Amino acid sequence: MASRGFVLFNNGARMPSIGLGTFQVTKDSIQTVVDYALDIGYRHIDTARSYGNEADIGKVLDKNLCAGTLKRNDLFVTTKVPRDCLGEKDTERSVRESLDFLQLNYLDLVLIHAPWGQEPPLPDKTTEEQKRPAQESFVHYDLLTTWHVLENLVRKGLIHSIGLSNFTQRQIERIWQNAKIKPANLQLECHAYLQQLALRSYCQQRGIVVTGYSPLGAPDRPEKYRNLDDLHLLSDPVVQDIAEQLGRAPAQILLRFLLQIGVVPVPKSTQPRRIAENLQVFDFSLRQDQMSQLQALNRNMKFFRFEQFQNHPEYFENEEF
Repeated sequence: MASRGFVLFNNGARMPSIGLGTFQVTKDSIQTVVDYALDIGYRHIDTARSYGNEADIGKVLDKNLCAGTLKRNDLFVTTKVPRDCLGEKDTERSVRESLDFLQLNYLDLVLIHAPWGQEPPLPDKTTEEQKRPAQESFVHYDLLTTWHVLENLVRKGLIHSIGLSNFTQRQIERIWQNAKIKPANLQLECHAYLQQLALRSYCQQRGIVVTGYSPLGAPDRPEKYRNLDDLHLLSDPVVQDIAEQLGRAPAQILLRFLLQIGVVPVPKSTQPRRIAENLQVFDFSLRQDQMSQLQALNRNMKFFRFEQFQNHPEYFENEEF
């Protein structure tokens, strides 16, 4: 269970128990968002190569570090190796480029973003927006090789902790059994409608911290991930009722719920009021009856189904990820 402020990794590292998600936060707002979040107390920034915003985040981090308003060990920065950089040479290149874009000399946490490999980007692009092949095709990379590259980068001091994202239990176990440096973190979609009971239990047994993306139900997710029958988590009557009982925003109820079941949420917003609101979840607790009501909302409902990867050999439709 997340303690106030931090969770402890199985390698002894500490990660702030709530982070700022940055998926879909791009050039028009990313610097303002990150600068404001750091100013009000966020210390955990979650990004990825595929988000296309590392360079802008790096400008804000560098500004704060150079000004002395933050020290490097105050910050926890997570990024992810994209699906098209899972080959041995591309994995190391991706991490080194992330370090350059973020203007850091080490990364606190690097995750393999997903197991569904694709063709690598073309090599003649030097900006953050990597050039993709005209038609992307699936590649079945050996994920153990990818993992061993990350282990080597830990030994070199470029990364402090490594982990996985969107992996099934079977895929995690293969890494676990063959790893010299064990996965410290698993990031996956997790919220009141998708509580990931089996994977959370598995991770708890191995001391793997779980980070939950889309903790508020991803209300502004891309159109390709929307379905007419999707429910709106923030508007759920149970969530609304508990929020009214406690005089809190529905988002705060959903984030507090995840904290109390031991999940680190990384909510995303571009609105200053909501960014601040999402951090104000440590001065109250949910009662057991309220927790039970929220636990009863679980319906294994994914907002990100990644159906475009159904034909990939690492996509297991009937396994949780």
